[in-house]
Amino acid sequence: MSKSTHTYATQPARYHINVLGQVLKFIPRDIIHRSARETGVDVKARTYTVLSHLGTMLFAQLAHALSLNDVCDWLRLKARAIAAFGLTPPSRNNLSNSNKVRDAKFAELVFWPTSSTMTAVLGVSAPAAMPGALCCTASKCASMQWTPRSWSWWPIA
Repeated sequence: MSKSTHTYATQPARYHINVLGQVLKFIPRDIIHRSARETGVDVKARTYTVLSHLGTMLFAQLAHALSLNDVCDWLRLKARAIAAFGLTPPSRNNLSNSNKVRDAKFAELVFWPTSSTMTAVLGVSAPAAMPGALCCTASKCASMQWTPRSWSWWPIA
């Protein structure tokens, strides 16, 4: 009998990637591009795109990642799956630098129009009214850095 070194805690569950794809489909691309231009986040992007950063931070919330290393490792394992969404897995240095340099106001400018679109199209209530939803306000977003622990504006089930 061979001992397996595979543990389920070392790899992200498949449903995290599926849910990530579904969430990204709900966010209109024009909102992402307009918000990136408005906040100047797209100017600071060279190889690591704004869409990839947004997808990475959403994945960090969905997977309840404990560190940036976890996020980078998990997304590198799922590089083929996330490529279908137009995302590239970040390197540790790239993600850390993007979290430090890019303004968190971008997240707020993407969230609220997406929330109103979801409310209008799907008929669901605004995420701020959902129990357990973590939404940022203007004052929180202005001082917030994009890290898995503080970048928690997306509703968590």
